Formats: sequence, C-alpha cells, structure tokens
Amino acid sequence: MYRVACIAFKNSFLYTELPPDDFLRQYERLLPLIRPELILLAERETELVGFVFAIPDVLRQAANTPTDTFIVKTVAILPRRESRGLGTLLVGQVQQIGRQLGFRRCIGALMHERNTLVCNLSAAYGKPIRRYTLFAKDLVA
Repeated sequence: MYRVACIAFKNSFLYTELPPDDFLRQYERLLPLIRPELILLAERETELVGFVFAIPDVLRQAANTPTDTFIVKTVAILPRRESRGLGTLLVGQVQQIGRQLGFRRCIGALMHERNTLVCNLSAAYGKPIRRYTLFAKDLVA
C-alpha cells in the first residue's frame, strides 16, 4: 500500500512523501478502528495496483452516538491507462459493503475537489458537504 500511495499521490497538491516507517506508524494508530471489510485491494496478476481504505466514523463513536457513518480515508490507484475507473469501482464496492454492514452514510474525507477521482465520485455517488480553505502567513518581514 505504501508504494501505491507514493506513486498515486506523487503529483497531488501539497503531497510530501513520508518515510515508510512514518507511513506504517500513521496507519498502525488506526488498527483498533479497522473493519477489514472496508479495506479493498485491487491487484493485476500479483501486483497491487490500487486500494480503498475506510474506517467507521470515530467522532460518532467518541460522542456515543450510533456509528452509522464510515469514512473513506484513502483511495489510491496507480496512474495507468488500464486503471481508469478503478477508484470509482472500489468506492462503489466499499459503499455496498458498508450498506451491508449497517452503515447509512459514507464520507470521502479531505479530498481535493480538482482531483479527477473526486469529480467522478461526486458525480456518481454524492455531493460536497464541506469545503476547506488553506491559509498562509509569511513569518519573516
């Protein structure tokens, strides 16, 4: 997954590659939240070419409210012609699985709106519910 994520996000806005150990630590913190059914891997022969990584909404769990929402945290697909449409397919599948598990809502979190996959997903599966603004300030006068 690390290799696919590095390649898939290499040209993304504000992307900075993490060393493998940092990547692993970041995902290890999520281990208690993982529902294996919400992690889908796509392979071509023996090579991983994409994945979707989703977890139940931990904020709802922390607030002791029904956890009827899951969050698609990461969708990473190798940028190849034969992989076109794979992200949309994986998200569609994870939504079906989520529905079968009793979830009523799926959120694609912190995705850049100009990302082709995000545009395709929004058109096929939903709409933006929140937008974020990035601010910057020069600290040296």
